[in-house]
Amino acid sequence: NASALTWNRSSTNVFLNYPNDNVGINTTAPTATLHINSSNKNGAFRVDNTTQTLFFVNGTDGRVGIGTSSPNKDLEVYEASDEAAILAHTDGSAGAYVEADSAHASGFAAFRVARSGTYKWAAGLYSHVDDYVIYDIANSKVPVLIEPGTPDATLFLHSTGNVGIGTSAPTHELNVMGHTNLSGTLYAGNGTLYTN
Repeated sequence: NASALTWNRSSTNVFLNYPNDNVGINTTAPTATLHINSSNKNGAFRVDNTTQTLFFVNGTDGRVGIGTSSPNKDLEVYEASDEAAILAHTDGSAGAYVEADSAHASGFAAFRVARSGTYKWAAGLYSHVDDYVIYDIANSKVPVLIEPGTPDATLFLHSTGNVGIGTSAPTHELNVMGHTNLSGTLYAGNGTLYTN
């Protein structure tokens, strides 16, 4: 609304009188309650406190920074303390999820971790098929790969420290349910090897 009467002031507060009015910054046709039209790389929208940037939007590339005014990705979250930078929380019965979805048939959908800007590990769908992998980026190795349809308890780590293959109730340090094919040598050490 172009009328100056739409603005009101009460003490130190300035506000619009009408709830359906829009405010435009650098635009005469705002389409939202607050519409900012800016190509300013130093911040189309920015919120600071006395010590740091809390929220920042780059007007050139659209990147968003939380805790930083120089985001290097579409969304960058920076936390200077030892606290977690991101928390996913829900009151729903289904639980909380963090999702990665690639619409491209050969695209990755993975979670990568880095140290000092260098990627070290990734976990997720890291190939053109739907295998779930833990990927050693630094050495280009895949130490863990899980194919879709893998049976329950294929590998089970019990709270006792026992490991089950094909069982969720291992009674020994290593409990294999099924046949075993060894290509190397089986050592019994100082223990006893039983056959049944």
